[in-house]
This record gives sequence, C-alpha cells and structure tokens, in this order.
Amino acid sequence: KALMYLRLQNNEELGGALPVLPSGCDVHVYGTHALSVTVKTKPLKNSVDYFMIVQYVALGYADFITDILVIIELIILNRIGMAIINLFFIVLGVVLGYWNSNRTAWDFVLNVTQLSIFVDGTETLKQGEQTPGLVLSKKMDAIVRSIPSVILQLFSLLIDLEDYPAGTHGYNTFVVSIALGILGTSVTLSGLHRKCGNSLLSWQFGVVNLYYFSEILLRCLMIAVAFISVREYAFIVAGFDILLRGCMVAINFYDWTNPNYLDISLTCLYL
Repeated sequence: KALMYLRLQNNEELGGALPVLPSGCDVHVYGTHALSVTVKTKPLKNSVDYFMIVQYVALGYADFITDILVIIELIILNRIGMAIINLFFIVLGVVLGYWNSNRTAWDFVLNVTQLSIFVDGTETLKQGEQTPGLVLSKKMDAIVRSIPSVILQLFSLLIDLEDYPAGTHGYNTFVVSIALGILGTSVTLSGLHRKCGNSLLSWQFGVVNLYYFSEILLRCLMIAVAFISVREYAFIVAGFDILLRGCMVAINFYDWTNPNYLDISLTCLYL
C-alpha cells in the first residue's frame, strides 16, 4: 500500500495486466508487453460465485448477439451508416482484445471468433479464481463496445420511433439489446468497484450495481437526446469533452521519458 514507484521498463518478456496499485503510484512499463490497465481478480468462494461467472459469460454473449441482430435490423431499414458505426465498435473491441493478449495466432482466433470470454470463463471455473484475462476483457468490452452501442441504438430507436411500433420485432430487438448492454456493463463495472470488497456478490455489489445501471442509462439517454436535438452540432460538445479528457490522459498517463509510449487501451477506457 506504500508503493510509490514501479519501474518495469525495457523488460521485453514481461506481459499481462497490472494489478490495482495505490493511488499516485508512478508506473513505467514502456518497452514491455505489460498493460497500464489495472485488474483485480477475486476468488470463487461458493456456488453463488460460480454462478456469477457463468452469468458474466452469458451476459457477454447475449449482449454481443443482440448487437449483431440490431445491425441486421439497421441494414434492413437501409440505415447503413448507423450499422457501420455499430460494427466499428465491435471491431474495435476485437482489435483491443487481441492487442491486450499475448498476440499469438491462437489469441487472434479467440478474439475474432469471440471465444476468448468463454475460454477465460472456463479457466476461471477450473482455477476457482478470476483470471486476469476475464476481468480485462470484460472491462474493455463494457467500455469500448457496450456503452457506445447502447448510445447508438438509443439514438436509432428514438429518432425513427415511428418505424418501430411497440411490440414489433424491430422494437423488441432494440429494447432487449439496449437493456442487456446496460445490465452487462453495470454488472461488470460493479464487480470492479473497490467498495464491493473481495467477493463477487454482496449487498454492496447490489447497491453499486443499481447506481451504475441508473447512471449509465441516464448518461446514454442524455447523449442520444443531445444528438437528436441538435444533430451534428452535438459533436462540438462531445469533441471538446474528448479533447479535454485526451489532454488529461497525456498529462497523467503519458510517459514523457519515452515519447513512443502511449497505452491505447488505457486511453480508450479514459475517453
């Protein structure tokens, strides 16, 4: 807890994700395959914890499948642009998943086929403790793919609501995909929160999960409504916000002793 400096640079064989470190710890990992994105793994103490892991995996695949169904629905309605943007975030998740792995041919196959979460989940159940790969992949997937997809799908649904009468196949597909995206993200982020302790399921987890679900839903609705209201002008506000956060990433996380070092995954998470 008193750690102030961590110097691991220029160890080319060193890889993996960093554990959660004390606030303010000065970390240097350039010249390695280590990631600045931190993870906290938890042991599986009882049958409920094992069920939670199965739920993580199931929610991940349900969210992904409904995203694909939404893309198909957008193509059917000739919303090609929105379909391509939704697809972009899926591809981004795949690319970052491979980038954060050991980058072997097997890792490439697992990420492209979306089997990486299943493999990490199975390994977690065998070991009786979360693997760093499972925690990292769920964290990246929630932020990089699920939340942008929820915003885009909310925007698509609200702006063309007359094309999606309640109860129709298209309407139900959008609603289920949005709900699963928010639920999966809130469950993932709640499990990573420091106030939830070292257990996968606790009353603190329930409270934090309720907060995250409400907060994510509200923020996604606000952004979607902003784009509906002022269309492309909303990019001015979003662009300023991204620029400001990008500057903060550079100040806080960029390694000025090595100009070539910039953690893409950490930057995407922060943005």
